[in-house]
Amino acid sequence: MKVCAKSGAVSKSRSEVAIVYAARPYVLALYTADQQDTRWVSDNEGEVALRKMSKMIWDTFEPNRPYELPQGYEKFNPTGGGVGDS
Repeated sequence: MKVCAKSGAVSKSRSEVAIVYAARPYVLALYTADQQDTRWVSDNEGEVALRKMSKMIWDTFEPNRPYELPQGYEKFNPTGGGVGDS
């Protein structure tokens, strides 16, 4: 399985878009807005929400292949400094 993805982040928003080449390919576009949690950490409420939604979608399309976070995923988390941070 292959995935082409792009994440984005500013203080009050997180986003993820992807093309997932699974057994049944699909396009994913997830966005958060007006977050209270503006921390640049992996347990930011937006990051957690995106992971949960992505898992729900994966599990719907691939019920026989349990979703697992890839090893080392944390190194791809946003680190701050996005355009328009406020």
